[in-house]
Amino acid sequence: MKINQCIAMVMLLLFEFVCCSVSSGATNSPSEKLSEIVVTATRSEESSAALPQSVITATKEEIRERQISQPVEALRDEPGVWIQKTGAGGGTPVIRGLMGNQVLYLVDGIRINNCTAFAGPSPLFNQVDVGSISQVEILEGPGSVQYGSDALGGVINVRTKELNLFPDKTTYGGLLQTHYSTADEGVFGHAEAFLAENNYNALIGGTFVQAGDYRTGSGDTLENTSYETRGFTGKFQYRFSPEHILSLGYLETIRTDVERFDQSKRNASGIPRFFYPEEIRRRAYIRDSLDLDLPWISKVESYLYYQQFSGLSDFVSESATHITKNVTDDLQEQYGAGVQATSLLWDSVRLIYGIDGRYENENERITQYTTTKATGAVTQSTPIGKIPDGMYDVLDAFAMANWTPTEQARLMGGVRFESTHLKSSPSELDVTEGFTVGDLRLDSRWNSMTYSVGGTYELLDGLTLASDVATGFRAPTYSDVLSFGAFTFGVEVPSPDVQPEKITTWEIGPRYESEVVSARITYFHSWLRDLITSEPTGDFYDLNGDGIWDAGEDEYASRNGGRGWIQGVETRAEWRVYNPFTVFGSCAWTDSKNETQNEPLRFTPPLNGIVGVRLQPSPQSWWIEAFARIVGVQDAVSAADKKDPARATDPSRTFPASDNPPLRPDYAIPGYTTYNIRAGMPVRKSSTIFLACENLTDKDYRVAFSRQDAPGVNFTIGAELTF
Repeated sequence: MKINQCIAMVMLLLFEFVCCSVSSGATNSPSEKLSEIVVTATRSEESSAALPQSVITATKEEIRERQISQPVEALRDEPGVWIQKTGAGGGTPVIRGLMGNQVLYLVDGIRINNCTAFAGPSPLFNQVDVGSISQVEILEGPGSVQYGSDALGGVINVRTKELNLFPDKTTYGGLLQTHYSTADEGVFGHAEAFLAENNYNALIGGTFVQAGDYRTGSGDTLENTSYETRGFTGKFQYRFSPEHILSLGYLETIRTDVERFDQSKRNASGIPRFFYPEEIRRRAYIRDSLDLDLPWISKVESYLYYQQFSGLSDFVSESATHITKNVTDDLQEQYGAGVQATSLLWDSVRLIYGIDGRYENENERITQYTTTKATGAVTQSTPIGKIPDGMYDVLDAFAMANWTPTEQARLMGGVRFESTHLKSSPSELDVTEGFTVGDLRLDSRWNSMTYSVGGTYELLDGLTLASDVATGFRAPTYSDVLSFGAFTFGVEVPSPDVQPEKITTWEIGPRYESEVVSARITYFHSWLRDLITSEPTGDFYDLNGDGIWDAGEDEYASRNGGRGWIQGVETRAEWRVYNPFTVFGSCAWTDSKNETQNEPLRFTPPLNGIVGVRLQPSPQSWWIEAFARIVGVQDAVSAADKKDPARATDPSRTFPASDNPPLRPDYAIPGYTTYNIRAGMPVRKSSTIFLACENLTDKDYRVAFSRQDAPGVNFTIGAELTF
């Protein structure tokens, strides 16, 4: 680690130690932030301060103040979470050095990840109606005991707005929100209305987001960074009795004209390689919650859901004589159900247990359009090499126990067994060079067992020590075993023999909470094995049919070739100096190693943190906060990183190339500091105005792993009206 990075980390840790040391005279009331009620860690309502695993929360009020246009922006300033952006219309959270299909995404406890989830940057998290979000909870570290496959780095659960309101007389109202941002001329609008009576309530809402090409700190406008999103949410609850509530939900998100700057200049004619004309994700669910007064069962919850994703994507490759466009029409369907029960045993033990299951279909169609440059003639064909149709089903059972043997101690543990089954139905059109139909006809099953055990112990009034050991796994998906097609580094070909990835994480750290100070420091160490990595085969796949091994045609296949470790320290603190001033800060340091290849693991975040001050005379009054984002150099570079456009001077062009060198000769990504201001003012009881300035000094920088430079100075003005 560089000397300046060490100094920055020591300063932030010192700040948080000081916060814990100046709390004399404070009462022991839990802080508002760290005692947030969450459901993700135990599948039931729980105080985050009482959990052995680290849980961080982007609260409803924080999301409101941040004036976000995409879901990923809600997590930008949360400690231990790093945000990568492949395109302006996307964004992938990196949790403890893991991302993509190694992080599990949920909406209201229902998984978004499906049988096609792939490694690396993923759009899954942004396929959520941003206007519907009430709170985002992040369980850091393995969550496979709670939710099964994919939860290696963590679990992100988006909790959407829900009334839970049953008034004695008819009540109705609504909300209007809007904001405008200058860097991308972005427009956000959201409207919702609700109606509630004694036994039922209903909520509907709609969202519209439109952003243009944005300007960077260097003054350049990045072409192909625009996007448009529409969302709709409908919720209904019926109360049969105070103990029995039925909930129905429908959520829809439509993203159109999503462009990718990092692929915008790969073709000589200027046609972007990748373009996404349309992505539609729909979710519908029924959830039944019943409180019981029985000796051994106190609550039963059951749910049933359906999820569909349909999308169009274009991939364009160009040779000297032809332009070839492959249009992929993808349809993914997921059906799921589950039931869980809660039992209170011997007054000190709570047991949560249940079963989950899901069934998925994958259908993909590709149409190829070949344009002859000399004549302009277009021919249509069906290319070989698509992902075979097929099904994917999962069945599992879990149990989690909480035991409170004394007032100071609390122990938690759990176990889950999961069985995953993949069956493909290939045709001749699915077979790529070097494979047969028989090679792609799979009927595979993977069984996995995971566990977790941890606890908290109150050492002194307000001071608690927490520790946890958890295991996780990720079962192979269609993307791992049967994917074919172009990606950033080359062409992926089928890999039918891969097995599940596994992780074990240990974490430990102190937490302090009072009316004046809240602080926590967590150290974690993760051991990874059987990692699925994409490795070159030493051959090429002729995408444009010219018979030449061109740039971007290197052939890659997936292998269980990886072992390694990740460790890190995550800290955060808030110190109410005196009314109305609050000082806050956070810091995260991560280190990693791929032991198989003796190099860092990819996507290891740089040392980073924030420090700021907030002025707010009272909870309902005006407020203003100023803060700095401080980021060190990202110099943990692997061999694959040296081919990643995120490290190129111009990510939109072919890299590596002699006329497009890396940002730095050692392929590192420079650090930076940006200064930011946010403010809000209630105009009257029912309306509020928000103002913000991001990157106040117009800094020219790039967020590590992102394939485009960050926006320059960006002013945002927003308004909110309730009725």
